[in-house]
Amino acid sequence: MKLNIENKILIPFVILFFISMTVLLATSFRNDYNFIIDNQFRYMDERMNELERSFDYSIEGNNNAILIEQEVIKEMQAVDVGDLIILKNGNVLLNSSEYSVADKKWDLQDESTAEIHYVDDQYIMTSRYYEQFEWTLLLLEDKKQLLSFFYESYKYNFLTGIIFLTLSLQMTILIAGNITKPIQKLVKFCELIGKGEYEKKIVFKRKDEIGQLGLAFNQMIDQLNASINELISVKNYNQDILINIEKGIVIFDFNGDILSKNPFANQIIEEFDGYLYESQDLISIIEQIVFLTHVEQISKNKLFEFVRSSDGDIKVLDFYLSIMWGQKGNVRGYICSFNDITERRKLESRIQRLDRLATAGRLASGVAHEIRNPLTGMRTSIQVLKKRLKNVLSGNNEIMLNRLIKEIDRMNKLVSDLLDYSTRGDNQPAEVNVYQSVTDILALLDDEMESKGIVASIELKDKSMNFFIDPAHFNQILLNLIKNAMDAVNPYAGVIRIEGRYTDETRIKAELTISDNGSGIPLNLIEKVFDPFFTTKADGTGLGLFVVHELVQQNDGEIDVYGVKNEGTQMILRFKTGGDGYEQ
Repeated sequence: MKLNIENKILIPFVILFFISMTVLLATSFRNDYNFIIDNQFRYMDERMNELERSFDYSIEGNNNAILIEQEVIKEMQAVDVGDLIILKNGNVLLNSSEYSVADKKWDLQDESTAEIHYVDDQYIMTSRYYEQFEWTLLLLEDKKQLLSFFYESYKYNFLTGIIFLTLSLQMTILIAGNITKPIQKLVKFCELIGKGEYEKKIVFKRKDEIGQLGLAFNQMIDQLNASINELISVKNYNQDILINIEKGIVIFDFNGDILSKNPFANQIIEEFDGYLYESQDLISIIEQIVFLTHVEQISKNKLFEFVRSSDGDIKVLDFYLSIMWGQKGNVRGYICSFNDITERRKLESRIQRLDRLATAGRLASGVAHEIRNPLTGMRTSIQVLKKRLKNVLSGNNEIMLNRLIKEIDRMNKLVSDLLDYSTRGDNQPAEVNVYQSVTDILALLDDEMESKGIVASIELKDKSMNFFIDPAHFNQILLNLIKNAMDAVNPYAGVIRIEGRYTDETRIKAELTISDNGSGIPLNLIEKVFDPFFTTKADGTGLGLFVVHELVQQNDGEIDVYGVKNEGTQMILRFKTGGDGYEQ
């Protein structure tokens, strides 16, 4: 059982008081008992002295000792001398008591011993040797009768002690309560403080040390409350900073255990679910870098490209891990910050692509003009030669001339495409119904798809969805992208899926995805697909996607490509819809 402070004070005090009272009563009882016994021995010694004086008086003037002894004995028998026993040489001359000498429990040893005091359970005895008659005188006193008054008196003393002990106990309880009640009040107040109730005050209406303790405690609570408010304010301020930083922040202790994460960290970790870097997910990469930093004590900064295996989508993470140093130069932990810079990298990639395309456009414009005229002259000259040598040409020579004309025509078409790209005029955007435009292009290509066994599907949740784009440009974009998809799929196994949706609730922008199950694009070639003259086709010119990209840019749109080798390709177009909130 757990004792409270009042019992801890009260019980030892009561025990000490009880022991003290017991010792006091026992000592007093023992002293009084010894005093009564000693006083009785003195009284009996005086009686012995009186008897001896009486015997001496009887002897005076008489020389017959035997006769004197007999007369003395008779006198003693005639008077009340109390419990007196006279012995001589072991024989009983007189026994005025009820005590049987034969049953005596004491040992007188030598009867000639001058004086003996003896106490047993029943009697108090004084023995003295009277040399004149060679008697041994014994005076007896009933012990129980002698001490009966003493015992009766001590009953009242014991009762008084019990009453005094009870009163003392009551006083002790009051004193202990007076001491402990403020302490108990202080304990309960501390419990309230532990529960966070810092506004309460403790009141002691006393001017002693406990009252001063209460005042000091209230002052301490005021200071604590002020410090806590300041700490909470600083903590909330720091927490607001941490929450509103648009970067993932994870704080680790010295052992590499996570102390806290901000919401952006959780958001980025969720967005990177399913993305891997060298077969490791984001969490594993963070733990690995924290371990290396802990070992090497060097901050880390690195860019990671995570790839989703399901569709080859790439996310780029800017990662920085710094060491958190203490004021004494010791390492207290690590601060990990990371940010998804995928869109920034895409924007940088688009800007670089635009620079390349602008350079290619200027080059194409200059080269096309310089090449087209000589090509026309070459084709005309070859045709003239073919007519003049018609009678002598035969076999391989004629085939070679025809092949030369065909290659010149192909080069002329390439130059014409370049001129079309470099001299393309301003676009005239309008609201174009996406579903209708896709349907028209698929109808145009229907015979070719049917001959190759290709299946195309349109999946638009809202068939009234519009793009704000030049209609001719949009048709050209759709035609080029769908033709590329048809070339990429296998005959009689190809599937082309066209999906459209709004990108947000305001419906200001929408996107169209053209995907196929064809040969796909290797990851290392995705950034090059929009470059001029880049192609993976044996007979391609490499200008189809180059022109598509230019048309998308002219209409303030975006285009992204995703692909995995042997798994297919996705082309995603994003344009404004021309709906509410659009500003021309």
